[in-house]
This record gives sequence, structure tokens and C-alpha cells, in this order.
Amino acid sequence: MLVKPDLTEQERINLARQLLRVLDSRGLLIEFENIPANPAYEDSLSGLHQYILLPSLPEIYLEKQGNLWLFSQASVEAIPDIYRSTFSIFVDLVLDNLPDYMHHSWFGLAMWQYLALFFWLLAGLALRKIVEFVLENYVHRLTRQTNTQWDDYLVESVKKPVSFIIMLIFFKITATNLMLSVNVNYYMNWFIDIALSFSFVWLFYGLVNVITGFLGDVTSRSKSKLDEQLVPLLGKTLRAFVVIVGVLFIIQNSGYNVASVLAGLGIGGLAVALAARDTLANFFGSVTIFLDILRVAKDVGVEFAYPTQTLHIDSFHADNPRSAGEKRSEEELVSSVWEYGPQGSAKPKGGARLFRGGKEIDF
Repeated sequence: MLVKPDLTEQERINLARQLLRVLDSRGLLIEFENIPANPAYEDSLSGLHQYILLPSLPEIYLEKQGNLWLFSQASVEAIPDIYRSTFSIFVDLVLDNLPDYMHHSWFGLAMWQYLALFFWLLAGLALRKIVEFVLENYVHRLTRQTNTQWDDYLVESVKKPVSFIIMLIFFKITATNLMLSVNVNYYMNWFIDIALSFSFVWLFYGLVNVITGFLGDVTSRSKSKLDEQLVPLLGKTLRAFVVIVGVLFIIQNSGYNVASVLAGLGIGGLAVALAARDTLANFFGSVTIFLDILRVAKDVGVEFAYPTQTLHIDSFHADNPRSAGEKRSEEELVSSVWEYGPQGSAKPKGGARLFRGGKEIDF
């Protein structure tokens, strides 16, 4: 029932039909089990006797009038605007001028809906191809004229995900014009939302590859080796972040409460941490070594145990065999296996090798 007594019966019927079409075309299901049974229900925010039927459509709400709950006057006045924003202005015009046989149903759909569905899919796929064509033949042509490569990588990385995202947005905006049933629209909207989430993960994953490639080119011209190791670490971190955030968006769009999922993951993570102390210790040890002065191809000392004795593999300068922490000479470097004897004494075991200019010589 509507809170607007000046409406005629036909106007009320037309408004009810428009509201029903909006709910069906948007795939909005009213879950009656969630409607409060308290006849004196009050909205928690306003404190008024009002109830919003659907959070995604807050313009439509009920209010208490005496002992009845009716559609508010504001909701009734908003229905025509909501209807016009949901459907194209040509839909009613086209439907009113179609011949009668186009309205005949076949397996739950009218004949015009089959034709509309075919052209709808065809238009979305054509739009995707057009976007790819523009990016490949116009935008990419401009980037080829620059002196840098990262803009070429950028266009190549975003070409397919951007065209896919635009196609899905087109489907989501125009799907209401098909006037399918509420259940079909509900699952179709769910599928499009999931596909959009995957597409954005695909897009940002490609952007991370472009960023790491650009930083790799920059750091390759520097003398420091540490920044060359930081770029792969940054790339892996950003990729993991993109995937995690994308999974959370997908979970949210699937109707699950992300906060409760994160709380469960926190408890599970604590249990895993307690059960894998050695693994975490190795991980933080690796981080400490990475942040130290060690670099790829730098000489380090490694200590390991044989069944009967402890050996220490070390690399040192020929003139100062115990300077393991000092800078080595690239011309003279001796590698040897040392056996630790009583009271910390050490002697070379297994001979030694002397390298000069990268070639081994007799020692």
C-alpha cells in the first residue's frame, strides 16, 4: 500500500508495476526472513518507525502509519525517477510498437528478449574488440615514438584487461533493459561482479609487472647491488598484495562478511605461527641477512658439522686469512677448509687454492 491518497487506482497499479520491474531487472531479492517481526520497529539511526527494504535501494522504504506499514510518500515520488534511471528511454517505446508475436513466450522468455539478448552479447564483444583495436593501433602507435620502453609495456599489459573491464561494465549497465526475471538477474549480476573483481586483479597484476620492469631498468644503471635485489622483493610483495586484496573483494561480492573472514584468518595465522616457529625464525633470519651488507656473489662464511668434527668454510684475503668481514681483493683470494682444533686453534685442511685474475694458480 502507498502513503499517497490522491493517487488513482490506475496510477497506483502503474507505480507498483514500475517498482516491480526495477526490482526484477536489478536482481534485488527481498529476503522476508530478515524483515523484523516487531510491529513497533524503529530505525537504529533515525529512531523513526521506518524500515529500508533493500540497502542497495535506500530510496524505497516503509513507514508506520497507525497499525499499518506502508510505502512512504518519498518512496512513491521516487519510483518514476528510479524507473527512468534503470531502463533506457527507448525500451518502453520499442516494446509498445512491437508486433504481438514478439511478446509470445518460449521457455519463459519472450521472442523479443531472445533477440535482445543476442544483440546485447554481440554489442559487448564488439565493444571489447573496438577498445583493443584503439589501444593497439592508436595509443600503442604513439608510445612507439617515445624513447622509453615502459610505456609500450604499459599499453601491452593493460590492453586486454581494460577492454574486458569495459565490456563487463557495459553488460552491467545495460542488462536491466533485457527485463529478465529477478533470479536470472540476481545470478547474472553476481557473475559480472565476480568477473569484474578478477579483471581488476588482472589489470593491477599487469601494472605491477610494468612498475617492476621500469624500476629494474633504473636500478640496472646504478652501481649499488642492493637496489637490484630490492626490486624483485618489491614486485613479489606488490603481487601478493594485489592478489590478497582481490580475493577479499571477491569474497565480499560473494555475500560473505570480510571482517569475520579476516578474524578467522587471524586466529588461524596465530595457530600456524605457534606450530611453525622454526620456519618463521628462518624467514626473519633471511630478512636480516638480506638487510645486511651481503650481496649476490659476495663471499660468506658457512659453518657445518661432519659426524666427527666441525668444519668451517671461509673465504679470505691471502695476506689476512681471518678477515672474513672485511672487503676482499678481487685479484688474490684464497679459499680453504679450516678444521677447528683444541682451544680454538685452526689449521688449513685439504690444501688451499690461490686465484689471480679469476684463474687458479699453484699455491
